Amino acid sequence: MKTTQPNPNASDRRPTEKLRYAMLFAAAAVIAAAIAGYFQYHRHHRPDRDAAARAQNEGHEHMKARKFEEAIAAYGRAIRKDPADSSARYNRGTAYLNYGKYSEAIRDFTEAIEMDPDNTSYLHNRGYAYFHSGNYEKAVDDYSSIIGAGAARAGTYYNRGRAYYHWGKRAEALEDFKKAYSMGETAAKGLVQKLSE
Repeated sequence: MKTTQPNPNASDRRPTEKLRYAMLFAAAAVIAAAIAGYFQYHRHHRPDRDAAARAQNEGHEHMKARKFEEAIAAYGRAIRKDPADSSARYNRGTAYLNYGKYSEAIRDFTEAIEMDPDNTSYLHNRGYAYFHSGNYEKAVDDYSSIIGAGAARAGTYYNRGRAYYHWGKRAEALEDFKKAYSMGETAAKGLVQKLSE
């Protein structure tokens, strides 16, 4: 009498196929949950550019009225509404600068520069904040970057000259004051005369 042996592959197919379907179903559930989480996050965290613009306009009004604390708060709201907008950081930095909070101004200008490195206005204001905080070397660095980028105006040379002067580098200051005066910065005339004596 002939006995048939069960095929070992036949009994293994069913559990393997079941396991494969279970794994596919689990993977699909994980992907679906990830997609739902992504959209949930972005629905609540996407920039609200209209609200950011309103907050920026409110900040501008406070700046005109010289209400710097209120301007700082308004620009802060604009940053929270649209974190990718470098101008809100620049504007808040300008409010801090006018309020005399130089380290906060430098922080905001630095963040704005990191977001928009080609904007020389950001460098100019950070240089001004460095100057007023007594960090003349860093002020010179920022003004020199503007000059190196070919975006210098008379005020850039004048401000770098002031930073050189306070840093004790009179020869460099004199050259910058001369350049500023030749470009129309009349305030540099007296400094050129003073340093030429």
